[in-house]
Amino acid sequence: MGIHKATGSILLAFALWRVGWRLWQGFPPLISDGPAWQLRLAHWSHYGLLAAIVLMPLSGMAGSLLGGRNIDVFGMFIIPAITKNELLHDIAGEVHEIAAYAVLIILVLHIGAALKHHFKDRDQTLNRMLTGRTSKEDGKT
Repeated sequence: MGIHKATGSILLAFALWRVGWRLWQGFPPLISDGPAWQLRLAHWSHYGLLAAIVLMPLSGMAGSLLGGRNIDVFGMFIIPAITKNELLHDIAGEVHEIAAYAVLIILVLHIGAALKHHFKDRDQTLNRMLTGRTSKEDGKT
């Protein structure tokens, strides 16, 4: 459990950086058009994934700290426990569990949509996800 908590604490820092970077840079324009419901689903899944990757480690840390337990981050430093509060500890635990399921569900949707774009639509969405650019930007077709 100590490794789980320490890893989650480190991942929170990376998640905050990633979310901040995405919000600062904005989302890249969509490569292909589609039905309005797919565009809305893509939009909300991006925001949902960003929210879940922050809420999951944050709620895990809150649950531990509000349960009266310190978090030792690989011996580098200790995040001290906050005063014990069973109600907030339980709420944080529920949020942590829901966020874990949300990450899994949205990730499966995200992967499924990327594969649909690649194999059915035959557009450059998956290529851009993997490389950060489309083959057209490389001078290829």
